[in-house]
Amino acid sequence: MIDLMTVPSSLRYCSHHPYVRLALTALLFTCIALSIVLLGWWMPAHREYTRLWAEIDASRKQTIEALRTEQLLQASRNASQALTLIEKKLQHNAGQADLVQSLTQLAARYHVQVLSQSFDEGKPVDRYLALRVDLALQGSYPALRNYIGDLALLNEWVAVEETRLERVKGGPGLIKASLHLITYRQTPSRKAE
Repeated sequence: MIDLMTVPSSLRYCSHHPYVRLALTALLFTCIALSIVLLGWWMPAHREYTRLWAEIDASRKQTIEALRTEQLLQASRNASQALTLIEKKLQHNAGQADLVQSLTQLAARYHVQVLSQSFDEGKPVDRYLALRVDLALQGSYPALRNYIGDLALLNEWVAVEETRLERVKGGPGLIKASLHLITYRQTPSRKAE
């Protein structure tokens, strides 16, 4: 059995032997030489690795910035087009009768039945006159969905404020929709300018 207390003294005794000293010296120089070679190979590789990652990060940042810039440009173009379209629709000199005709034609296109409609002209907001429209419609769900989606395609600017859908009892697949719409037109004094 090896006594741990005697190990240091045994190593000291062995280190006095010339071959052991030569082997330890050779081991020390070999470790130093391997460390120098390893550092000489690893340091440039590490620098290259770090440089490549920096290039990749820079390239990634440029790509992301280019994508963001393109998205912002596209959003700006879309907003500009939408603004032009809304201004054109707000300048459309249509009266209540024209709006009724547009809503009825749209309902006929999608085979939606207009059950009732009421109009309430509101107070002027800035230079525009508000017209609130309450519609009761009946039709299939896809037809009503297309009707509501195509309100944006009318010549007048129409916004949906509220929509309520109810299933018609006894009707196969029929749905009754109550729409609260609002549209704005130029006030008569603004039209004259």
